[in-house]
Amino acid sequence: MPVLFGRNLDDDRPHLGPGLMWMPAVKRARLVSLARLFVPYRSEDQVALGIALTRDVLRATADLARARGAASFVIVPQLGPEDQADTVLRRRVLDDGGVPYLSVPLDESWTIDAWDRHPDARGAHAIAAAVAAACVASHSCR
Repeated sequence: MPVLFGRNLDDDRPHLGPGLMWMPAVKRARLVSLARLFVPYRSEDQVALGIALTRDVLRATADLARARGAASFVIVPQLGPEDQADTVLRRRVLDDGGVPYLSVPLDESWTIDAWDRHPDARGAHAIAAAVAAACVASHSCR
């Protein structure tokens, strides 16, 4: 989650800002951009802004789905125990934001490879089964 969350703070390309307004890319010297890539420091204010922005995007997505009669929840794959940073971000973004989500425990070996932690076919199957079960349980998927 911290990696995905960090993307919402990148401003070197067109991006969403407060109030989900489109913002232009911020131009920086190449050396500064390179340094930010290798040392992704975020201040407390930047983290708070990122949490609010991420929460707003996820809430708006859920609202659009609901307005069209669709179920909506964020999938939170759990590859092993959740560490403290992930727990804090999940609570601040999803729980505190009232964003519906579905935690799906996955075996840590169910990834494409050591460098690409996206779920492999076994992980994708487990996620699909969890989504189907949640839809049946909530009677909200068509």
